[in-house]
Amino acid sequence: VPYVPQIVQQKISNEVAKQVRPEVTHDVEQDAKKEGWAVPGALPSWLDRVKVVGDVTLRGEEDLYGHDNNLGCPVGIPYGNCTIFNYDAINAAGGISQAGLNDFLNINQDRRRFRGRARFGAEVAVTDSIQAGFRLATGSLQNPASETQDFGNEFGRYNVGFDRLYIRWDGRTARGFRFMTAIGGKFANPFFSPTELVYAHDLEFDGVAATGRLGFGDGSKDQSYVWLTGGGFPVQEVPLVDKNDKWLTGGQAGLSLRFANDQRITIAGAYYDFIRMQAVPNPCGSSLNNYTAPLYMGYGNSVALITGSCDETTQLFGLASNFRIANVSAQYVLPIDRYAFLLQADGTRNVGYNEKQILNLEGEDIAPRINGYVGDFAFGDAEYCSGGDAAYCPDWQWRAWQWQMMLGYRYVQRDSVLAALTDPDFHEGGTNAAGYFLRADLGLANNVWTRFRYLSGKEIDGPRYRVDVLQLDLNAQF
Repeated sequence: VPYVPQIVQQKISNEVAKQVRPEVTHDVEQDAKKEGWAVPGALPSWLDRVKVVGDVTLRGEEDLYGHDNNLGCPVGIPYGNCTIFNYDAINAAGGISQAGLNDFLNINQDRRRFRGRARFGAEVAVTDSIQAGFRLATGSLQNPASETQDFGNEFGRYNVGFDRLYIRWDGRTARGFRFMTAIGGKFANPFFSPTELVYAHDLEFDGVAATGRLGFGDGSKDQSYVWLTGGGFPVQEVPLVDKNDKWLTGGQAGLSLRFANDQRITIAGAYYDFIRMQAVPNPCGSSLNNYTAPLYMGYGNSVALITGSCDETTQLFGLASNFRIANVSAQYVLPIDRYAFLLQADGTRNVGYNEKQILNLEGEDIAPRINGYVGDFAFGDAEYCSGGDAAYCPDWQWRAWQWQMMLGYRYVQRDSVLAALTDPDFHEGGTNAAGYFLRADLGLANNVWTRFRYLSGKEIDGPRYRVDVLQLDLNAQF
């Protein structure tokens, strides 16, 4: 065997490595792409701490009005409605005469719409206990209760805005139980709200909130616990006059109890104080109190005239009542094999309603209609979260042919809750409505499902206003 000097051996080794490395690297990269794993060092480490989330909903909707909704109206009145004002449109136009055909709500001409919603965001684990996140969403920039966008504007683009922008801290025990959460910015509802009686599911809160939890049981993250949540949320900042800023402050205490066969019952009581939301009339010739008009007004709440008593060419309306809402919520979850049975209820009373104060403000004796409740039950595949975090599990992923059915009843008097923040779909949104609703979900593929909803509502007080809302959704999430 001939002797090969060491320097020659090293040269041959380098040449072979140089020829083989590209082929090996190419094969490894192809396997990584095919099998879904990353080459070490090929991606920045911070990507491991980013969770991207989003969903898209396409909706077909019909609003079918009662045939007798136009009773008592003279011939020729637009939409067959002569008594139910559209106060949001009047405020936007600057008066009744300026609003034109939009003076009144449409309660007679059926509507058929194609609608959609898209949301896209990310959450970054800055540390083991601190997360920062944001989310973009479609929808009206004025209506806080709905992110659904109507299609049909001559193929133009649609509104998109940040509906979440927050930093959150979670304190956890060694076994993963969250004993403390603090969050600031714009974020999801921090209160346990199993239905849309007080707050719509699409509603996002601005401000700060904190939740403390005291667990008892096996120490795991699913153990029973009691909790206390509190927060302060700016509703509207009034430039130059800080003392007139509108605020929401709220507190909630609750119990989430887990017992035999993974059953769970959750009970909570809350108090929400909407500060400086009531209308303040202007002196003649002044616009000083125009800020007391809401940025968005839903149907149903009693209203008061802010401006227009001296000049009838301009009108601006605000809320006649204060809103200090006492709320009780309950939820019961019973697992049955692969399915789950859910029963939940919400009740509320506006203890801030003052009949004498409204008489002095409005010059009209408006009887208190300040109670509301919602109850529903569901059965099917989907899991449910319990406790002071969310009504439904946010990480639930639909699979093909999974299903769920829900049936419920809603009764919400005129001034029981703030109309702008409650369910935007039942009775076309707002208060002063009662009726039942039905929902059916069916999984079509992984993370793709369809949903049908039928919501039948009628007025509680005032002119006849009955409407059936039918919605068929196609949803995809990632």
